[in-house]
Amino acid sequence: RAKYDAKPPRVAFLAAGFSFSKGHRVLRVPYDYHTPYVFDGEEMALGVRAWTWGYDLYQPTRNVIAHLYIPAGSPLRPVFWTQDWAQRWPCQFRSVLRIHRQLRVERELSPDAKAAMLDLDDWSKYDAGPRRDPRLFFEWAQIRLANEWGDKCRPFGAAVGAGRAGKQFCFSADLHSVYADRPGGMPYVPWKPGTEDLFPPLVRTDRYPPPPDEHWARPSDSLGRDAAAPPR
Repeated sequence: RAKYDAKPPRVAFLAAGFSFSKGHRVLRVPYDYHTPYVFDGEEMALGVRAWTWGYDLYQPTRNVIAHLYIPAGSPLRPVFWTQDWAQRWPCQFRSVLRIHRQLRVERELSPDAKAAMLDLDDWSKYDAGPRRDPRLFFEWAQIRLANEWGDKCRPFGAAVGAGRAGKQFCFSADLHSVYADRPGGMPYVPWKPGTEDLFPPLVRTDRYPPPPDEHWARPSDSLGRDAAAPPR
């Protein structure tokens, strides 16, 4: 019972199938309809964009909903990549390039893409927010930015050429130990100075913003690392 009465902890990742918020989140971080045919990356893009607008993500302390995840290829689970993919994948590729730019990770993940391929329509409406640096998210969430896939993937934290390889290693670190026993969950990342009065304004309560002992302490080896957006 005590576990169920606990406050939901802060977490790093958004689940599109179970997410709700105040309506101003939808106004500030609308779904980007300029990214058709994206599957891997959709939730990451929406979650990071919300995080840069100052929103924090929380998860329940118990399971409250579930769904049957039918394997790909089953006739009970039609997916968009099983039909006309030769015509659709170029649209998906352009969508991925757009997400890379939104999250400021294009120099790591799509360094060879041509500028003419990037769709910047309605950019100011769907770009990252002003309150947190999108590149800082990946450092905070312990996600290694590397242009790797398939047999080139390495375990999180492994040096180039070290450890086993395989698609199963294209993941972030296990963050459960980071937030499971911490007050509040994942450490809180404060907003950039001067952004508190932007809409929606920072709502202050007796528990928010969290006290300093719940704030994120950036690792000392990352100080001075370039976290600015790449030149446009």
